[in-house]
Amino acid sequence: MKITQNTTYRWTALALFPGLLFGLTLRASEVAATGAERELFETRYKSEIAPLFAKRCTECHGPEKKKGGVRWDEAPTLKGVLVDTEKWLALIEQVSTHQMPPDDKPQLTDGEAGMVAKWAESVIALADAARPKDPGYVLPRRLNRVEYNNTIRDLLGIDIK
Repeated sequence: MKITQNTTYRWTALALFPGLLFGLTLRASEVAATGAERELFETRYKSEIAPLFAKRCTECHGPEKKKGGVRWDEAPTLKGVLVDTEKWLALIEQVSTHQMPPDDKPQLTDGEAGMVAKWAESVIALADAARPKDPGYVLPRRLNRVEYNNTIRDLLGIDIK
């Protein structure tokens, strides 16, 4: 068989196509995740949540005071939520049950508390979707007769038929 330059280009293109297709698929999923992140962390946080935190939370959970080791004056990131999910779960619980803000501070209305809880649940859901999944325990598979014979032949040099 005579290999021409045109044939070589064809084989090169065929070899590169799956990688290119796979790369484009990954890039599209990254863009989709970035869009959801942008909507949660930039748009909704800046317009709805940050003003509420500034008004009700940063007096105790800001740059000067950091009660409970929690600071709500900084904008959250997906990486930060992945690292400290417990903080966000505690936020949902304490805001939903009206434990925060404390009784001697101005309270959140039910609508505001629901908005913060719903936003935090969305943030946790997005972070959970971004987290690598654990496949769990993978059961070992038994070899069939042909696979067993090939394995014994490869390992011990004995041909069993």
